[in-house]
Amino acid sequence: MNMKLSTIIQQLLFGGCALAATSAIAGDTTKTRDAPPTILAAIETGFTNAKTLTADFTQTNKISLFDKPIVLKGTLRIDFPDGLEWRVLSPMRSTVAIKGDKAETWDEATGERKVFSRSENPMMSLMWKQLGAWLMGRYEVLSEDYNIETSPKSSPEAPVLVFRPKNKLIGKVVANVTLAFAKSNGMFHLSTVVMREKGGDSTTIVFSNTKVIRTNNEDSTKRLPKKSLRKKPKTGR
Repeated sequence: MNMKLSTIIQQLLFGGCALAATSAIAGDTTKTRDAPPTILAAIETGFTNAKTLTADFTQTNKISLFDKPIVLKGTLRIDFPDGLEWRVLSPMRSTVAIKGDKAETWDEATGERKVFSRSENPMMSLMWKQLGAWLMGRYEVLSEDYNIETSPKSSPEAPVLVFRPKNKLIGKVVANVTLAFAKSNGMFHLSTVVMREKGGDSTTIVFSNTKVIRTNNEDSTKRLPKKSLRKKPKTGR
C-alpha cells in the first residue's frame, strides 16, 4: 500500500493517526504530574549547541480500517537550527526535506515532487512549527497547545513526558502524546514517540542508532548531497 510521507507527517503532527504504546511506555494510564521546569530545561538546553542529529526509525501505524499494522522504516537527519530530512526507505520510498522557509516532498511511486514556501503556505508553516518543536526540543512552543506532564516511569537519565492537548481543536482528535528520551553525547534525544487518538487508531515511532554531533565537535560524517530529491532519469547519448 502506498502511503505518502507528507500524509504520514501530517498524521504525526495533527493526529490523523494516533500512536500505539511500546514496552517502555505502553498503556501509561497511571497518574502523571506536571513536568518540572528543570527537566524541560535539561532537554532543551542539550539542543542549544547541537549541529546535526541522525537516526534510523521504525514507524508502526495501527489503523482500524486495516487488519494488519503498516510498518515503515527510514532515516531522519536534523541540521540545526532549521534543516530536516525525513526519508522513508521501506516498503516504499519517499522524502520530506525542510530547510529554512522551503520544504520539498518526493514520492517514488508517483514520481511526484512538490516544493513549498512556508511563508506562502500557512499549513506548511504550522506543520514545520510543530515538527521542529517535537524533534528539536522546543517544548516551550508546544506548551501553548499542550499541558506537559511527567510519567511515573520517568527518571533523570531517561525522561518520559506526556503531552495532553489543551487546544480544543487538537483535543478533538488527539488523546495524548508521550515522548521517551535517551541520552547521547551529553544531550537528550527522542527514543520513542507515542501518540494516541481518541478514536483508537495508533502509531509508534521508535528511533535507533541515533548520532548527535555538537558544534564543538569535529564533523566526520558525510553530509547529504544538496540536490533534488527526485532521481534524474538516465539519458542515452
